[in-house]
Amino acid sequence: MEMVESGQLIPERIVSMMKQQGGTEKKDDGDVSIKALLAFSDRELEGKGFVKWEPYQHPDLGEVEIGGAVPFTENTPPASMIDSLLELQVPWVFELAEKLPRLSIREVKTTDLGDGVYRLEVWIENGKYLPFPTAMGERNQQPAPAVVLLEGENLEFLQGLPRTPVQKVGGMKVHREEWLIRSASPQTLTLRLTSKNAWGDVKTIKIGG
Repeated sequence: MEMVESGQLIPERIVSMMKQQGGTEKKDDGDVSIKALLAFSDRELEGKGFVKWEPYQHPDLGEVEIGGAVPFTENTPPASMIDSLLELQVPWVFELAEKLPRLSIREVKTTDLGDGVYRLEVWIENGKYLPFPTAMGERNQQPAPAVVLLEGENLEFLQGLPRTPVQKVGGMKVHREEWLIRSASPQTLTLRLTSKNAWGDVKTIKIGG
């Protein structure tokens, strides 16, 4: 407001700035959508997909207009189109499903550091094309991260945690995790990779002995 009062911002300048930011642009998407709907109604529905707008005397609202798209016309195809749409869309759905992320434990390496201390390295692979999660999933934090669980008897974690979230694994990429653990005696550990929608995996690891 001070800039306006001082003359630093004049109306012409404000309008120019708003245009650059897209604030005053008006798109004609609505009209384009209506034209497309009318064309579809005429071509496929014998004109029955759209009702001409007409005046109507509403008992509470007074004079109004009623009409427009018939319910479900915009999102439900006629029965005559179902087979052709299925032939086109179903193969794509299956192809897309084949590209969804699938996480697995690719490799496990243990190194005996002495005095009951072990370095455990794990490589988690996404063997599919799409990343875990997608860019939008990473933005809205959905789905939940995958989780690596390291289970054993009386383990002391010197580095890392028993439950480790895996936030992101790119498509056809490998993610590495590392732990330093101490075990008083030889044993078999269980390594579990869990995910709500990207599969999972289980491995057993022998340390000591």
